[in-house]
Amino acid sequence: MITSILAFALAQAASQPQPLTVRLKSGDVLSVYVAGDSPTNPYNGDYTVMSDGSVYGIGFGRIQVEGRTWDEAQTILRSKMKRLFRPETVFLAIKKERPNYAYVVGSNSPGPVLLPPNPVTVRQLLPPLTDKQDGQRLDVEVVRGGKMLARIDYVRLLQGDMQVGNIVVQPNDLISIVPEPSIRIWVLGAVKSPGQLALPLGTNVYEAVASAGGYLRLDMDSSLTIRHGPDVKTYPAHLSPSDQVPDLVDGDIVTAVAPETVRVTIAGEVQKPGDYPLLSNTTILGALASASGTLPSGNMSDVLVYRDGQLLQFDLSGHLDEASALKQTIRGGDTILVREKKRMFFVFGEVRAPGRFPMDDHKIYHASDALAMAGGLDSVGTLRYVYLLHPVPNGKATVTQFNLDEYLKDGIAASNPEVQPGDSLLFGQPRGISLIAISQVLSSYVILNSLARP
Repeated sequence: MITSILAFALAQAASQPQPLTVRLKSGDVLSVYVAGDSPTNPYNGDYTVMSDGSVYGIGFGRIQVEGRTWDEAQTILRSKMKRLFRPETVFLAIKKERPNYAYVVGSNSPGPVLLPPNPVTVRQLLPPLTDKQDGQRLDVEVVRGGKMLARIDYVRLLQGDMQVGNIVVQPNDLISIVPEPSIRIWVLGAVKSPGQLALPLGTNVYEAVASAGGYLRLDMDSSLTIRHGPDVKTYPAHLSPSDQVPDLVDGDIVTAVAPETVRVTIAGEVQKPGDYPLLSNTTILGALASASGTLPSGNMSDVLVYRDGQLLQFDLSGHLDEASALKQTIRGGDTILVREKKRMFFVFGEVRAPGRFPMDDHKIYHASDALAMAGGLDSVGTLRYVYLLHPVPNGKATVTQFNLDEYLKDGIAASNPEVQPGDSLLFGQPRGISLIAISQVLSSYVILNSLARP
């Protein structure tokens, strides 16, 4: 009686619908039952799926079931046993399912991880970082079926990399936390944080300087040396697109060599004359910039440098595109003198800012330029009565009247004459004045301004 009850219960269990989506795997326990036969029949029994993905038993021999659904496995079982029993009397049941595990190995890892029923991602399985600096030198590898799916920096993955972080973990996936390939080098000299650094494999000299905090000064134009054993190579302070820079190797010593600081004196027509400590590779033009630049009266085409008892002269106006002059660097003890422009003209009459105006070398000035430099007309001035006084060698001057309005409105070039050094312009009122009066007025202005010159 008890035997009949047990047989009936086993038959019922074997005949119940099994999960169709579950894939069988090694470690699962399967039950085989032949309906209508004795429970002690040698064909009935429990079988464990072996590591090779197969089950072995009487009547069916070997069946490969790993990766198959219950329904697929039962169909194969019935086919194997049809020579002994009618197929509809042979049943297969999943008696015990081995839990699904993924494996997380490496730094601070939990080891085997039981996968929940719901999908879980790589990012959800990873342990948090315990040390950010170490984490920056760790990679995460995802291996499935012996093939690597992805490898990524640990910190980057945790901070939101979607492609790798959102991979859905499958049973038997291997997630490894491994050290990032790295080198150990020294970064010394004029950097903010000198010392030994562990950096990713493939780092170049400029990336190493950045990892050491960068140069001590943003405007510092250092040179860089790389020492590997007895070999020393030198590179410029900053990388240009055309530079080919090799990767560093373990044991390299990178040194940022800062230029020497020297002291120079800057005088003459500059905004802030005085003594300045500057880097030895500073150009003369850069030194003038340190003195806040030149005054409008400064003559950049005739800059003097007193050096070691010699007087040197440089044209820094840039008009002749003299690259060699513009790239001239200072030396300790230099005295740089910017002289006053000798070329100038005068603007008087009904303008906002009458006076003397220096003329840049190599530049052509017209009456319209002079008016702009004098701030434009005042409230009673006119463009119709403009007078140009031009000195001549006999000590006298010629006076020409013109209507600047004709140039500004109609583009008549003759109504916008060129202004020469020593010329004077008088902007009158609408009623005009006589040429004799103009000559006397302009001459008086010139004399007064000559006496007032420093």
